[in-house]
Amino acid sequence: MRERRTQERHTFDDDFYLYSSSISTGLFGKIIDISLTGISFSYIMDFEAPDDMNELGILALEFASALDSLPFKTVSDEILQGLPRDDQAVRRRSGVFTDLTVEQVGELERFIGALSQG
Repeated sequence: MRERRTQERHTFDDDFYLYSSSISTGLFGKIIDISLTGISFSYIMDFEAPDDMNELGILALEFASALDSLPFKTVSDEILQGLPRDDQAVRRRSGVFTDLTVEQVGELERFIGALSQG
């Protein structure tokens, strides 16, 4: 199987989170891996995945740092495991960053660099 990703994905020992206010219900999740071109994360949501997510923010509580309004397009979304509540599941969503500005790319590079050195 040929690797589709053009950038190295980074994973971290500590917890780093993301959020999206672009979907109607809001979303908060945990980053699985990240690169300059994309991100994978887990989150808890209804069994029906939200399809209106087009922007993400990233939080690193340990460094008191955040990146806001990163344009995002979903590539995949799958259920990882059901929860005791019948209407919710842990999901994994992967996607690509789209139309990042030069400033956003620079911020993302610094963010990933700082987190990788953590």
